Amino acid sequence: MIKDFLNKVYGSGVVCASLRGQRNIPYLSEEELWSLRDARLRQIVKYAAGTVPYYQNLFRKEGIDPQSIKTVHDLRRIPLVEKSIVRKNPSLFISTLKRGKSSIAFTTSGSTGEPSTIQHDYDSLLANIAYGERERSVLSTMCGKRFGLREMRSIPSGLTPRWLWLLFGGALQDPQV
Repeated sequence: MIKDFLNKVYGSGVVCASLRGQRNIPYLSEEELWSLRDARLRQIVKYAAGTVPYYQNLFRKEGIDPQSIKTVHDLRRIPLVEKSIVRKNPSLFISTLKRGKSSIAFTTSGSTGEPSTIQHDYDSLLANIAYGERERSVLSTMCGKRFGLREMRSIPSGLTPRWLWLLFGGALQDPQV
């Protein structure tokens, strides 16, 4: 019981930490958005180059210094990954850090032919809750104050409330519920 409580407190902390500044993002200047985008890109490249086996091998094989990737324009130097490679060797795309090893598998619908499995770490799923604040900010500015913004979330078939509770409410022990 105490572990469930601590998981909920931790999850709430991740959401709150990610929430800061989200309402302002839709109103940033283009220059500020590009700067934010490029700063996040550098973080992602550093993370991938240091902890994801596929990208560690790719950067070494292609002779790319991850620190030389500074803007989205530099991404042209990184070869695109074929979906077949991801399907054939999914473990190469999972971080070797704890958050990668404990990531949660999601399967796509297969609308392009064959379903694919992708991984999300717990913290990024929680952070996405906060990122929704960007849309809510714009909607409430445009019509919420005038018409009284109401928001509804529907649960896709197959996702039971218990599964959602396990995912977003705490103890992520069995997401196959």
